[in-house]
Amino acid sequence: MTWPKKDEIAGFKRTLYALGGPSPIGLSGAAHGAWAAARYGFYLHQMGHAFFGASLAVFLCYLIRKKLTGGRGWLYIAISACALILWNIFSILGLHNLNGPVLAASAFFLYLGIRWHWKTLEEEVRD
Repeated sequence: MTWPKKDEIAGFKRTLYALGGPSPIGLSGAAHGAWAAARYGFYLHQMGHAFFGASLAVFLCYLIRKKLTGGRGWLYIAISACALILWNIFSILGLHNLNGPVLAASAFFLYLGIRWHWKTLEEEVRD
């Protein structure tokens, strides 16, 4: 039996990290910095943030154009989409220390919007 070569071990570690294994820089580092040396992965990840932000902007324009933000539920969901757009901008610019509060606010408003729609649906079913 021979010992694995150094680059074979490094390849195994990269595969392990890519599959969600323990990362030496923490759980969120795999998405935002662990692969900075592999430029194509970094750029693809940033393009994903840009595409997700743009699709949320289109969704937000749709809500505004159809005048759905007048109701409380859709307004909460629109606020959640705005917060997610802000999160994507922060991620692209590298302001990762601001991501936690923005994501928490987005999740909270999304919860409020879904809860409002769920309660409205329950009231319609009862009637």
